[in-house]
Amino acid sequence: MKKLLLLLFIVASYKISMAQSVTLTPNNINSKQSSSTDNIVLQGTNPPNIVGIRHGGTLAAPSTTVNGSYLLSLDGKGHNSSVISPTRSQIRLMSAETWTTTANGTKIEFATTENGNTLLSTRMSIAHNGKIGIGTISPTGKLHIVHDGSDSDPHLRIHTTGSWSRINWSTNTNANYWTAQSDLESATASINYWRLEYNGSTKFTVRGSGDVGVGTFSPSARLHVLGDENTGTTSALRITSGTQNMLIDGNEIDALETGLYLNNNTNLNVILAQGGGRVGIGTTTPDNKLDVLGVIRANEVIVETGWADYVFDEGFELKSLSEVESFIKENKHLPDVPSARTVQEKGAHVAELMTKMMQKIEELTLYSIQQQKEIDALKKRLDEKK
Repeated sequence: MKKLLLLLFIVASYKISMAQSVTLTPNNINSKQSSSTDNIVLQGTNPPNIVGIRHGGTLAAPSTTVNGSYLLSLDGKGHNSSVISPTRSQIRLMSAETWTTTANGTKIEFATTENGNTLLSTRMSIAHNGKIGIGTISPTGKLHIVHDGSDSDPHLRIHTTGSWSRINWSTNTNANYWTAQSDLESATASINYWRLEYNGSTKFTVRGSGDVGVGTFSPSARLHVLGDENTGTTSALRITSGTQNMLIDGNEIDALETGLYLNNNTNLNVILAQGGGRVGIGTTTPDNKLDVLGVIRANEVIVETGWADYVFDEGFELKSLSEVESFIKENKHLPDVPSARTVQEKGAHVAELMTKMMQKIEELTLYSIQQQKEIDALKKRLDEKK
C-alpha cells in the first residue's frame, strides 16, 4: 500500500530529474475508479493537477531552466505487433526563454504521426504571447497557418450543418464591426453568395454565378456597382492613375485633371452608338447620328454623297437666266437651294448642300459657255460689217 501511494504521489507531482522516468501500464494503478476503463484518477478538494518541474544541474543542486526545455511531456506510444513503438503523439509544455526570477515564458507544442508513417511531427503550437501556429512553431499572428499540402487541400475549411456561416470582427474601442457571411442554401449557383458587411450593411457580394456586387446584395452583372451619383467630385466608381481621375456613374463619365481620352495608347478603333443610338456633343437631345452644338475643326472632312454631273446630261433642263431672276426676286434665294431661314431652323445637310452648290457652279459654267458663244457671234458680225 505504501508503494502504491508513493507511486501515485510521483505521478501527481512529477518531481523527477531528466534521467528518471516512470512507466505505467494499464490497470496497475487505480484510485477512486469511476469505470473499468479508467487507469489513473486524481481526486481531491482542490483541483487535481500533474506538475512537471524541469531544471538543469541535479536534484540536490538544480540550476536554471534554459530556453526550449520540456517542462512536461505527455507522450503516446503503442505496440506495433512486435515491440512498443517510440513516441507517436505528444503534448509538450516547454520553456520559451531561459528563466530568471522575473521571466518565465512558456509555450505548448502538439505533435502527431501521419497515417502510413512513423515520423513524429509538430502540428500546432501556442506561443508565449498566445499566438497560435498551425504547421509552424513560430506564429507571427494570432492565428498563423503554414500550408504544406496540395492546392486542392484547403488551408482553412469552415463547415456548417446549416445553410450559412459567418465570421465577425469587432473591437473594444467602439461598436463598429465587420461580418463575412456565406450562404449555400441552394443548388442554384446564383442564389448562393459570399458577402462582406459593415455594421450589418452589405458592402460587397459575390454570387455563386460569378456576379460581383459593390454596395449591392443583388448584382445583376459580372460587376455591379451601386453608389452615389456623379457630382464631379464623387461618384459610384472612381478610377485613379497617378494624378488622373475618372468618375463613372450610371449614365455619365467625367475625367478630371487633363480631360477624357478614348483609346489614347493604341491604334484600335473607337466605336460609338453601334446599336442604333445617337451621339450628342454639347447637346442632350441629338436628332442625328452625331449632333454637335458648337464648332467642329478638322484638317479634312470626307463626305460620301452623290454629285451634280447630271447638269451636263443632254436631257437636263437649264433654266433661263430670266427664270432664275424671277425666282430670286420672289423667293430671295437660288432655285433648289434652301433658304437662310430653313438653314437656321433645321440646319444644312452638308452632302446635299455640297451637291446643290456644285449644281449651281456647273449651271454657271453652262451659262458662261452660252454667253461666250453669244459674245463670239457678236464679234463675228461686227467683224463682217467692217
